[in-house]
Amino acid sequence: MKTSIKTTILAFALLAAGTVTSFASDKETKKVASFGTGIYKTVDGNINVLVDKKDVASSTTILIRNERYEVIYRETLPKSKMKFGRSLNVSELNPGSYQIEITSNGERKIQKFEVDQKVSKQLVTLESEQ
Repeated sequence: MKTSIKTTILAFALLAAGTVTSFASDKETKKVASFGTGIYKTVDGNINVLVDKKDVASSTTILIRNERYEVIYRETLPKSKMKFGRSLNVSELNPGSYQIEITSNGERKIQKFEVDQKVSKQLVTLESEQ
């Protein structure tokens, strides 16, 4: 009976050791992103781009590409900028599909967006008669 209990305990110990080892190797294979982004539309139709880098040694590039993949906007942030924000006015863009691409330290994040037809503003003035 003592032999079967020892064998059972040994089997559980080996199983537990193998499980811990597999979790450790899973964590090693996951790469931590070198930067974080926040891209969102504002109420006035602009697009805000926020970049939070974790590595001072890498510069960051922000691109806007049209549906033909042509670069229509490019900005390179200096290596020393760890946090950066930019409000992009997209009101002058033609209707179509676009993408914002942020590249830093060999990593790339892409956010797609659409521009619908331009809406003209109507100006109304009131005059009082006396």
